[in-house]
Amino acid sequence: MVLRILFGFIFILTSTFTPDQSARADDASDCQGTRSEAQIKGCSAIIKSGRLFGKQVSTQGLVVAYNNRASAYVSKGDFTRAIADYTKAIGLDPKFAQAYFNRGIAHSNQNSADKAIADYDKTISLNPRFTDAYNNRGLAYHFKGDYSRAITDYDKAIRINPKYATAYNNRGDAYEKKGNLDKASSDYNMALSLDPSHKAAHYNLKQLKSLTAAKNKQKQPQKTAQSSSVNKPAAQPKTVQKPSFKAGEKSFSVKIDSLKKASWQRLGLRVASLTKPLAQALGINETRGALIVSLTPSGPAHIIGLHPGDVLLRLDGQDLLDQKYPSTARTTTQDQAHQVTIWRAAKTPTQLFERLNHKASARDSSAMYMLAFIHERGIGMNKDKGLAFNWMQKAANGGDPLAMSELGAKYAYGQGTSKDDEKALSWYKKAAGKGNARAMNSLGFMYSVGRGTPKDLRQAASWFSKAADKGNLSASFNLARAYSSGKGIKKNDKTAARYIIKTLRGGHATAVKQMSGNAKAWSIPFRRELQRLMKSEGLYNGLVNGKFGPDTQRAIRNAVNSLPTKTLKQTSAEPTGKTMLVLYPELHIFSKPNLQAPRTGSLFKGDKVVIKQWQERKSGKWAKVCTKKKNLCGWVGADFLEDTPL
Repeated sequence: MVLRILFGFIFILTSTFTPDQSARADDASDCQGTRSEAQIKGCSAIIKSGRLFGKQVSTQGLVVAYNNRASAYVSKGDFTRAIADYTKAIGLDPKFAQAYFNRGIAHSNQNSADKAIADYDKTISLNPRFTDAYNNRGLAYHFKGDYSRAITDYDKAIRINPKYATAYNNRGDAYEKKGNLDKASSDYNMALSLDPSHKAAHYNLKQLKSLTAAKNKQKQPQKTAQSSSVNKPAAQPKTVQKPSFKAGEKSFSVKIDSLKKASWQRLGLRVASLTKPLAQALGINETRGALIVSLTPSGPAHIIGLHPGDVLLRLDGQDLLDQKYPSTARTTTQDQAHQVTIWRAAKTPTQLFERLNHKASARDSSAMYMLAFIHERGIGMNKDKGLAFNWMQKAANGGDPLAMSELGAKYAYGQGTSKDDEKALSWYKKAAGKGNARAMNSLGFMYSVGRGTPKDLRQAASWFSKAADKGNLSASFNLARAYSSGKGIKKNDKTAARYIIKTLRGGHATAVKQMSGNAKAWSIPFRRELQRLMKSEGLYNGLVNGKFGPDTQRAIRNAVNSLPTKTLKQTSAEPTGKTMLVLYPELHIFSKPNLQAPRTGSLFKGDKVVIKQWQERKSGKWAKVCTKKKNLCGWVGADFLEDTPL
């Protein structure tokens, strides 16, 4: 099942210079080209100088330059600058229909449907046979939910161009929204007859057939239940309304190709981690599981009816704590299947998208964040970094700390907007002020290299330390480098080694790669301290010489995702029945006191647990705990617990 596709707002139109306007060949050529950066540079040169080949550029030449530069901004997702340039082009030539049309597209991408409709109105008044303007205005009405007006505009586009496959597809979707499935089917088929490669029409027709089949199946029991009496009416002459969809858990059986390596790809899935705002937007209480981003067409998960936007909760009865494919998931043969449990927030991806838009219009920052995520990752639709940026900006302005952090990243790396280190720094500071560890680590990086602020290694180390205290593994790695090099903080190889062990235990990819393949980049005193620490932890029994040979490499591999054998904080005597607090940012619960046992859940810093049993193992001390709040029981590393305060 895929999101219903409308073949978007088409087309951004560029213009050309007439020979008598052309001056410096490079600028004119770039301004009329297709590469955004070069186009902006060429058009800007013409606008700034106002001259071409030593002559003053004509008004129409400036109109073309503004229009084309705006179109380049649109392709970069910078709709605000695009609208400003289109407006300048219109100011110079109020009868330039092309600029009104293009500005309407930019307004549409900023979710300003009314402004877009006004521009399409003006385009049509200047050029009544502008078919794309009718299509785009129809789409604007479509997204407002005014399907009758949308159909009227699609009708006009089709009358002008009877071979306009996209208008047939869009009109079909509008008919389907109004409940006229026969007309919808007819339009989808017409779109395909005109353009057999029209992907949107293929998807929409397939969805419609599935919906029709489901409705027919639902009606079958009514037919068989009717009395054979001639005079007796049918038991239910009226169509029974389908019950409203309720969000919740659903289970599926997925058959897979056993020859492929065990992974989400094996099931035909691409997934992402479930952050707090995404969980809130979907109505899930905990940030556990994996969000489905996309499905392989005709893959195992696609065939059984999983959707983009579904959240994977369990695989073969085992809770998923994050987006990683569980190493303990059983291997199946072709005659067996995986049992998958998901959370579905809406009946279809289309309904989910509509619901999120409704919540976002009510200033729900978590819904805004998820809409940004949908456009960023292309969940059920084409990727759109510009729209992703716009929604992330709204979520950040709504006060969501994670959105603030990610908006800072978008400014830092020019994702959907122009690079701006000062704005990146500002948003990172706002997010850090709300306790976001990722933003704290990013601030540390900005200070360490002097981006958006003068270079300040002490400030960098301070922010890395704050983020590391909150459990951010990237910050722990950065802080280890600072301690090892003595940059911004007093050199201390022993402390650096402790932070590296912490990152290895967390499975931090960069730390594992550095210690396994690039340890020579670290000093010999540090490497000795790391060997000494691993030895005290029972991970290493070789020489403490700073040489990372096979024994040390084996110890590093053993350290990855392991539990410490020494206490982080001393606890009192070990009676059962006592209440203790979770000390670590996130603590995995295992079904048995064994790291290879299936995980059954997670606890977080500050959670209260009741001790049921203690057990000493080679890997350290374990405690069997239960918690009433989350209704969970299982085994955890005892060294991650502390006594409750008196």
